[in-house]
Amino acid sequence: MAVAALVFVLANRTSDPADTGNVPTLAGPPPSDVELSDKGTTIGVTWSDPTDGTVSFMVIMGRPGLELKPAGTLGPGKTSFEMSGLNANLNYCFAVVAVYTGNKFATSPQACTSRASATPR
Repeated sequence: MAVAALVFVLANRTSDPADTGNVPTLAGPPPSDVELSDKGTTIGVTWSDPTDGTVSFMVIMGRPGLELKPAGTLGPGKTSFEMSGLNANLNYCFAVVAVYTGNKFATSPQACTSRASATPR
C-alpha cells in the first residue's frame, strides 16, 4: 500500500512549495549493491536491504537517458526481482527504491546493462 502511495504522490506532485505534506522526501539508507543478471529478454535485479526486512521496495526501470518508471513492487524482506519480455538488443537501467512510508523513500544508484549489440538511442 505504501508503494502505491509513493507512485501516486510522485505522479501527482504539485509545484506549490508550501505543499510539503505530500512531497516525497529522502528517508533512511538506500538499497545498495544493485546487480543485474542479463539473460537477453529477461533481466534479474538483486540488491542489499539496508533495513533487514522492514520496508517495501519498488523497482524502477527505463532506457538509458530516459526517465525510470515503476516496473514492480515487492514486500519487506525481498531482495530480487525479474523483468521479462525485454528487447535483447536494447540497454536498460534499473534502480531500487526503499519505501519507508508513503512519502519517505531512498533510491539506490542506477545499474545499467551494457549489451554490445545494443543499438544507439
